[in-house]
Amino acid sequence: MRRPGCPASAEETDEAEMNKKTRKRSYKRQLLTYFAAVFALFAVLLILFQFRSDKNSRKLMLQDRLSCYADIIAQSDDYSATVALFPPELRVTVIDKNGNVLFDSVEDKLAMDNHGARPEIRQAMKSKTGDSIRKSDTVGINYFYYAKSYGGYIVRMALPFEYDVKKALRPDSVFILIVVLVFLVALFFIIFLSDKFGEGVSRLHRFAEAADRGKVDYENMSFPDSELGDIGKQMLRSYHRLEQSNQIIALEKERLLLHLHYYEGGIAIFSQERKKVYANPKFVQFVNLMLDRPTPDLDSLWDNEIFKPVAEFVSRNNRNSRVDNVPVFQYNVSKGGRVYTLQVLVYPDNGCEVSVNDVTNVEKNKVVKQQMTNNIAHELRTPVSSIRGYLETLTVCKDISAEKRNMFLERAYVQVMRLSDLIRDIGLITKIEEAPEQLHKDKVNLKNVVDEVSDELRDRLDEMGILVENALEPDLTVNGNPSLLYAVFRNLMENSLKYGGREIKIHVECYAKGDGYCHFSYYDTGKGVPDEHLPKIFERFYRVSEGRTRDDGGSGLGLSIVRNAIAFHKGDIRALNRKGGGLEFIFSLSEK
Repeated sequence: MRRPGCPASAEETDEAEMNKKTRKRSYKRQLLTYFAAVFALFAVLLILFQFRSDKNSRKLMLQDRLSCYADIIAQSDDYSATVALFPPELRVTVIDKNGNVLFDSVEDKLAMDNHGARPEIRQAMKSKTGDSIRKSDTVGINYFYYAKSYGGYIVRMALPFEYDVKKALRPDSVFILIVVLVFLVALFFIIFLSDKFGEGVSRLHRFAEAADRGKVDYENMSFPDSELGDIGKQMLRSYHRLEQSNQIIALEKERLLLHLHYYEGGIAIFSQERKKVYANPKFVQFVNLMLDRPTPDLDSLWDNEIFKPVAEFVSRNNRNSRVDNVPVFQYNVSKGGRVYTLQVLVYPDNGCEVSVNDVTNVEKNKVVKQQMTNNIAHELRTPVSSIRGYLETLTVCKDISAEKRNMFLERAYVQVMRLSDLIRDIGLITKIEEAPEQLHKDKVNLKNVVDEVSDELRDRLDEMGILVENALEPDLTVNGNPSLLYAVFRNLMENSLKYGGREIKIHVECYAKGDGYCHFSYYDTGKGVPDEHLPKIFERFYRVSEGRTRDDGGSGLGLSIVRNAIAFHKGDIRALNRKGGGLEFIFSLSEK
């Protein structure tokens, strides 16, 4: 079999051409045979009809001739003398009304029997004339008999049938010749018409075969200029439109299957008999994670306890009880520490679609967002309550001293700054997590960033006696967001200021570069963090019970901002206690 798109071989071309000629001959032969048979039958019937009509006409002429002879005999007194005037082959017989022979020009009347039983005599007695073709009992040869009644007697004329009568009744050969010529001319036109009609049928047949193979050559396919050709052209146009529609449907089906195949959720389609029609890999994966014992037979899911709600819903929403809206049902299944959402949709043909999605992270995010909302409310309550208390004291106590008034204002200002920092940090972390596409990237010199942070915090660093060692190379740059990179080093340095203690050292260096990443070490020589708290210090609003607490202020989101900012730059971070004391952060940033 030739593959689509490959040119036909010489053998295939010859075979196709031979089939084409065979089909053409077959159609032409069949049409010619049918038309010729019909016309030949018509010609035979016409000849027979004409023969019968001509025979009757000649018979009437012969009867008129013999009737004249009979009238002459009837008026003659001497039968023998009158008969002598007639043709010698003519036989004359005169018979009385009883059938007795009164005169016969051939035999002796006394030797002849009664002729009353002769068919022509009986007819003449009834209807004045009669005729028949039969063998003579007297002579023994076939005669054409004509009898005419004259009241008291009957005159009968007879001519031998083998001679003049047979010749007289013979059909006209010219007519037969004309019919044969007409038949030959008609046969010629039949051959021409069958050739034209057969060509149209042959092309329709070739079109049907090509359509069956799906290889219709629209450019070279043509039909004759006839009604049959018009039908073929219309069929060709309709098939072309149908083929284009099928191609569009096939393309859309292929796209849909690709979409379903790579869809991040699991989806399967079942027939109304609950047999699997299609299932993508994710569906098989999720189902086997939910089942106690994995199975490759998805048709057996309907008997499983987990899918029992699906089976019950589909049974309740069959086409006999269906309402106008599309029946959809959804429920959650918890298995192996994961949460899955199952959804079933019943089709109009009573088939159904079952989808499975892993919503573990979504559920966790709900919990995290709820916790964050609660934590934010708690964190906001403290500075707001403090500010309110200070302001109420200043408002109610009119005679408060100037010194205390200034103290309350300073404390209220500190709480306002704390509240401002909290709102700023919440906005920043929300933007990193939910709208990262709004953060642009640019070439950023990290040594300059660290120097900028140090300069801004210089007063506090000097007050705490903290030394900052910026060991980054002067030309070290990464492609990142300037604000987020600034926030990374500022929050790390503020964390050291708040919780590291006095008279410590802060060190920043890039200890390795490769594979498109820069690897950094940031540490201080302060108090450090108990090991059990290290995995959790990047969580929002996490409190360390000792050492590093937020008694000195802060939003509680600093290290969470650091982690999210580094993740935005395709890196990661971890914290550990240094052997020489203090807390160290190891992290990486993508150069691109």
